[in-house]
Amino acid sequence: MYIRRMIFIYKGLINFFVFIKLVSSFVALSDHVIRLIRLLLWLQKDHKQPKRDFQKNRRTEMAFTVNLAPLPLRSPEITAGNSSSLKSGISFTRKRQISAFAASNSTEEPPTIKPEIELEFIGPKAGGDGKYPVDRAAAVSGDKLLRTIMEDNKLELYGTYGKLMNCGGGGSCGTCIVEVVEGKELLNERTNTELKYLKKKPESWRLACQTIVGNKENSGKVVIQRLPQRKK
Repeated sequence: MYIRRMIFIYKGLINFFVFIKLVSSFVALSDHVIRLIRLLLWLQKDHKQPKRDFQKNRRTEMAFTVNLAPLPLRSPEITAGNSSSLKSGISFTRKRQISAFAASNSTEEPPTIKPEIELEFIGPKAGGDGKYPVDRAAAVSGDKLLRTIMEDNKLELYGTYGKLMNCGGGGSCGTCIVEVVEGKELLNERTNTELKYLKKKPESWRLACQTIVGNKENSGKVVIQRLPQRKK
């Protein structure tokens, strides 16, 4: 009887949390709809203004075109007296162009290569051969959170509970747990959020939404154990 009552209470809590999740999703959707309506009203109000500006600019261009007078074109007269000066002027102009081109090429700096962090992600379950699957990725040092890198590479981050109740990277649920097997020195220190949610967990455990990979200057290799709580 006691076990049935506990199961009933557990199911009730799960249904409550799912209901809260649905309500929050509905509120977020309503906010997006309101913003879309405001944008449509703004476009409907001001759609005539660009047309009036275009017509005004068109009239200005037409007036400017009418007032332009054709300029006479005359070829320079070259005589025996000024042919030598003309040749020297052409050669001087060519030398200036060549020197300016060489100076512009000499001032160009080679592109800077940003340091990268190589990452290996170990799966939580061994395969049929007894080996754990390993996924590899790379990221610019200090550029992304570990959670973002795993999402970009479509790597499983959450367990069953986390898939339903994760906070989306806000640091308020403590479900994106990983274990740093190698390369701890290439990551940032534990944040206050991690100290709160991982108080009784091993020092190697981190929250992916709080872990910055690299510091924009270092490079190396980091090995991550996915879902350490489910490792078998």
